[in-house]
Amino acid sequence: MLMNRFREGTLYLFVLAAFGASELLGRALGIRFAGETLGTLYQYLDPSILQTDLSRGLFYLHAQPPLFNLFLGIIVKAFPESHLAVFSFLFGAMALAILLGMAWLMRRLGIADVITGAVCLAFALAPNFPVYRNWLFYTLPMAFLLLGSTIALGFFLERRSRAMLALFLTLVTLIMLTRSVFHPLWLVAIALALTPFVEERRRFLLAAAIPLVLVSLWSLKNYAVVGSYASSSWLGLSLTKRWPLSQKEVAELKQRGVIPAYWQRRPFQEPDYYQAFGFFQEARHVHPALDALYKSNGEPNFNHRDYVTISHELFRAHIDLLSSYPERYSRRVVTALLLYLQPGPNSVHFLVDYDFERVHRYRAAWTRYLFWGGPIERPIRMLAPPANLWLVLFPLVLGLGALGATREGPRGVFVYMVLTVSWVTAITSLVEIGENDRMRWEIEPLLAILFGYALNRVLLFLRRLKGA
Repeated sequence: MLMNRFREGTLYLFVLAAFGASELLGRALGIRFAGETLGTLYQYLDPSILQTDLSRGLFYLHAQPPLFNLFLGIIVKAFPESHLAVFSFLFGAMALAILLGMAWLMRRLGIADVITGAVCLAFALAPNFPVYRNWLFYTLPMAFLLLGSTIALGFFLERRSRAMLALFLTLVTLIMLTRSVFHPLWLVAIALALTPFVEERRRFLLAAAIPLVLVSLWSLKNYAVVGSYASSSWLGLSLTKRWPLSQKEVAELKQRGVIPAYWQRRPFQEPDYYQAFGFFQEARHVHPALDALYKSNGEPNFNHRDYVTISHELFRAHIDLLSSYPERYSRRVVTALLLYLQPGPNSVHFLVDYDFERVHRYRAAWTRYLFWGGPIERPIRMLAPPANLWLVLFPLVLGLGALGATREGPRGVFVYMVLTVSWVTAITSLVEIGENDRMRWEIEPLLAILFGYALNRVLLFLRRLKGA
């Protein structure tokens, strides 16, 4: 019995060593914790609001769901002189927890320890892991929450524990109030798909309605404040990015009134640009989060109320373009999917304040020799992102994951993972174009687990063939 416990513990000791190796790799690549994004990223409230007026700032926040800004504000207020060190520690703890959680769940799914250890080591040493572990953004926390929700769901389905159901739904609520990608329809699909695997189905569905109510209340608050019933008011801005139209076509469409005069391939323009079109003219003083054109550090305030109107108008123009140029939008979606399946990271270097050159070289080697892919060239042309091994592995991994949902064991866990991966893939490809590989990393632990399961199934099949 003691020997069995030792063998069980060996896997987690190996994962700890993999995390240590990743930390050393990050140092060798020149990666440091990039906390300067606290004052520069569009998604964050003004640092002065986070520190001095957090509750009112969150109330007037409409550009993003509130929880990551709440997290930032709590740490900044509690540790005004050392918040960057605290953020780095917390992100390191989450990164380690992700690796340990992956190992634990893969073992519970019956994946061989050798495969589990190899997958966790590769995950820790991939260029994405040290970059996102050291970047003050919600990418790594989202991966942590999604993996945690998967583990909590597994406990609930196995033990029928109400406490585990409460934990699962709490984590789901945190996910939806952190990232607008996780729309309430995602939870509706998850709840309906999980219903066959639970005993008290009515109680389960009633409990699953609680997160929907909470997210709906946030959207209702946004509607009352700025007239946008959504957890984020940026949908029109995001959909406008890099529409494949020529300059001549854009000029003609503007002249015909199909698209507004301020249409841009990069719609996240500063207030100075939009002032020429009548926006940002009215002086209001409800709260700086809503009414200040720029943050106190000089960065544009993309939570200004006028961006809601701009986003709504751009969304209407997007719908008109979609009906007139469906094939153009299809090319945009396919390009986004090709970006989504790039190993990466390809969309972080211009957002951090350290030399990314060594990371670039390491990423290029990783992409070329492990994924048989090529470099990403910017600006990105339609259908130009190079093919790589992920284009073959991704549908194979999802397919074998779906097969896991039909077999004995924790079938509901496979359903949750496959549906969540599919949801993120679809939504990010339909809306975003540019940072898709970063968005994929939020579900990368789930993908890695499904890959481990697929590899385990293939090896078992080959072993049976050999035995026959």
